[in-house]
Amino acid sequence: MRETVFQRVFAFVVGWGVAILLFFPIAWMVLTSFKSEVDAITPKLAFTPTLSSYAEVLSRADYLSFAWNSIVVSVGGTVVALLFAIPAAYSMAFHPTQRTRGTLLWMLSTKMLPPVGVLVPIYILARDTGLLDTRTALVIMYALANLPIVIWMLFTFYKEVPKDILEAGRMDGARTASEVWYLLLPLTLPGERIVASGEGGRRELAEVVEPSPDRIAPPCPHFGVCGGCALQHWDLAAY
Repeated sequence: MRETVFQRVFAFVVGWGVAILLFFPIAWMVLTSFKSEVDAITPKLAFTPTLSSYAEVLSRADYLSFAWNSIVVSVGGTVVALLFAIPAAYSMAFHPTQRTRGTLLWMLSTKMLPPVGVLVPIYILARDTGLLDTRTALVIMYALANLPIVIWMLFTFYKEVPKDILEAGRMDGARTASEVWYLLLPLTLPGERIVASGEGGRRELAEVVEPSPDRIAPPCPHFGVCGGCALQHWDLAAY
C-alpha cells in the first residue's frame, strides 16, 4: 500500500519535531557557553558571543591534558578489548564446543559483580606492578572490564555470517588470519563499530588506580569545585 502525501508530510514533521526536541538541550548548552554572566541568566537568543567562559575553564585546570587522557584511555581500552574479543568470538561462533555456552554465560555473569567488590584487588595489583597513576592501568582495566560484553556482542554478529562464505575462502587457500581479516571483519564492520562506540568505563575504578591526581590527571575531570571557586553554569557549559 502506497503512502499518501499527507502521511509523508506527517512523518516528516513528526520526525523533525522529535529530532529538534532531543537536540534542543545540547544546542542550548552550546549557546550558553558563549554567553556572558548577564546573558546566561536571561533566556534570550540575541546576545553578544564571548569566549570568557572557555578562558575561565582553561585557566582553572589543564583541560587539554584531561582531554588527551580521555582519548588515549578510551581508544586504547577499545583496541585492546577488540584484539582479544575478535579471536574469542570467532572461535565460539564458528568452532563451538560443548563448553562454549557455559563459557559465554560465565563471562556474562561477571558483569553482575559490583565494581566495589574488585576495588581492593585492582589497587593491590596496580601497586605491586608499578602501574598506579598511569594510563596503562586504566587501559588494561577498562579493556578487561568490557571484554565479556564485547565478546558477547561480537559473537551475536558473527553468528549471522553464513559459514559457506568462510568455507569458500578456505577452499581458495585463505588461512585463519586472512579469513578473519579479509572476509569476516568487512562483513561485520557495522557490528565492530557499534561495539567500539558502546564501550565505557566506571569512574570508581579509575579513582582506585589513580589515587594521586598530581601525577596524572584523571580522564574525566570533576569541575564542580575547582581552585576553591565553584564554576557557574555558563562555565560548565563551556566545559
